[in-house]
Amino acid sequence: MPSDEIQRIFSPSIKAIYEQVVRPIKRLKPSEFEYLTMMGLIIWKCENVELYSNFVDKAKSELLESLHNYFINEKKLFCYAQRLTEIMEIISAIEKAIDKTNEDAVLSQLFDVFQCDIYFSKLFDE
Repeated sequence: MPSDEIQRIFSPSIKAIYEQVVRPIKRLKPSEFEYLTMMGLIIWKCENVELYSNFVDKAKSELLESLHNYFINEKKLFCYAQRLTEIMEIISAIEKAIDKTNEDAVLSQLFDVFQCDIYFSKLFDE
């Protein structure tokens, strides 16, 4: 499939990611610590996995406690609710973008638009 056709198909998703993820990140200008906290909270999102729920909850709690200490002790922000809200909104937007990208890839495979191994199955072939 020509690249312009692929671009046409995925253009709405790419524009949405720019508006909902990139712009808010540019506006917030998060520090390296805030970026790492966002990535940690995204990585530790494990829904419907009862076996690890206590461990995951503890990891998230420690990340948020570290972020609190960072705001208070490093940034000297004693009223950081607005900034924390913006960080959580960015995390939510990233999670939605990941889901949408996965949906687009599955649909493109289903309708044979192009081949895209979203599960990296060749990594596990013997």
